[in-house]
Amino acid sequence: MHYVILALVLAVLAIAAAACRPAEKPPPSGATAPAAAAAVSEVPVPGSREDVAARLATLARDPAPADLEMGAMCYKMAGPPDRAEYLCPACGEKTLYSSEEKTSRVSIEVPACQRLVAEIRDLAVRLDESEFCEKCRPGVAAPRLALVVRYPDGREQRTEDVGFEDLRLLVEFTSGARKHDKGQAGEKPLKDYLARLETLLGVTPAVK
Repeated sequence: MHYVILALVLAVLAIAAAACRPAEKPPPSGATAPAAAAAVSEVPVPGSREDVAARLATLARDPAPADLEMGAMCYKMAGPPDRAEYLCPACGEKTLYSSEEKTSRVSIEVPACQRLVAEIRDLAVRLDESEFCEKCRPGVAAPRLALVVRYPDGREQRTEDVGFEDLRLLVEFTSGARKHDKGQAGEKPLKDYLARLETLLGVTPAVK
């Protein structure tokens, strides 16, 4: 029986202690949150104009690499075919070319640019080849490639008459490289091509 009485006494004491404990006051209006819950600084979305501008600024500030490879000896390359057939990726129609300049672009440059576009990272890019298609753009005397960069905010940057060299610059830039491979001409600092990168991307770094 005395165990029951003892338990009742302890329960009464616990209730009394809880009633006497002061209530916690809510934080005053306008008080700042604890440091652990502080807002995190905004980080540019990968592939956004802000992200590209920050990366261009970093490239501009970084010192040029010193370990650049020299160019190799030149060798004669095979000439383009007499005729070349272009297959339009948009409509599926074929266009036949027979002039040396156009067959060179269709058989060598266009396929090389298609491969490079697929290697560009963290950017929504597409190659506009429509001028090479007689159905999509009939009567174009000197067909050219165009590059379209689309940013997350919906804005687009379009650059006409792009080539292999331009797309290689973008592959190197988006992969974090600091050197530009000029093939037989050797390597050059990528920062030497900042002006062209700004044109292709439609973005100017905040700090140079």
